[in-house]
Amino acid sequence: MVFAFGIAAAAVLSVLYSGFMVGLFRALRPVENRPSRRNPKTSVIVPAHDEEKTLPGLLERLSVQRYPKNKTEILLVDDRSSDGTYGVMRRFARNRPHCRIIRIKDTPAGLSPKKHAISLAVASAKGEICLTTDADSLPGTNWMRSVVRTFAPGTGAVIGYAPFRTDGPFGTFFHRLLALDYLSLSAVALGSVQTGRPITCNGANFAYRKKLFKSVGGFGETARTLSGDDDLLLHRFHTMAKARIRYAVDTEAAVFTDPPRDFAEFFWQRIRFSSKHLVYPRYALFFLWTVYLYYWMLLLFLFGSFFNGNCLAVFLS
Repeated sequence: MVFAFGIAAAAVLSVLYSGFMVGLFRALRPVENRPSRRNPKTSVIVPAHDEEKTLPGLLERLSVQRYPKNKTEILLVDDRSSDGTYGVMRRFARNRPHCRIIRIKDTPAGLSPKKHAISLAVASAKGEICLTTDADSLPGTNWMRSVVRTFAPGTGAVIGYAPFRTDGPFGTFFHRLLALDYLSLSAVALGSVQTGRPITCNGANFAYRKKLFKSVGGFGETARTLSGDDDLLLHRFHTMAKARIRYAVDTEAAVFTDPPRDFAEFFWQRIRFSSKHLVYPRYALFFLWTVYLYYWMLLLFLFGSFFNGNCLAVFLS
């Protein structure tokens, strides 16, 4: 009886999983993003907590962006740093009138520090578009221009590709596996956007109109969830404002980021990320639970095959 129920559940999960994958694959058709010719005022938001070592690399890339300086604003948010992060920001902002520093001493109890930092920056931003990235990111020189040009009329937000680095200290087999894993997540992000039900994005390369952020009340109740400054906000744009979301497919729109340095860091990163899944919208939860249960089913069948010939036969059939 239990075995028969397991086979039935496996069949249902397999059908659902296959349906999702086929749907996403069909959505991965060539994307036609007609570039906008406007150069709206854009605020680049960089929240940083103890990023003295990684921040200089990003600031160097921001200093050579091929986007009109009179249309560029850089907002550096020092989020309670205890190292030399603020000093790095001050040296960069010197003689750069388009760069401002927001310094946070304390975060209100119960709020996500990063979401609080981004909220303050967006409220202070002078740009029509807010473009967020992380302190350990490395965008190309045409990053701003490529992402902003994706904002065709009516577009509320743009998702950018943020692949993991595989150079230097991150060239190991482990880091290449992480890069492959993130590539699959990016494919899901693009496919889900194309189907009209966006699921995920990355805050290291995410842009949205300031008025859209304000119209949904910013992070709202999700501000108390530790992570999710990216996809939870994306869901609010989609479910509350019915905003049009696009994916920046131009290779120059990509931003490389540092992956976890070892398995322990990777493990705790995923634990932190999991805190946001319970507040996903229903369609995203249904998709994720189907995928998770399907993979658990595969593991159980593999494990059971060592003890039960019937499981092995079903698994190999």
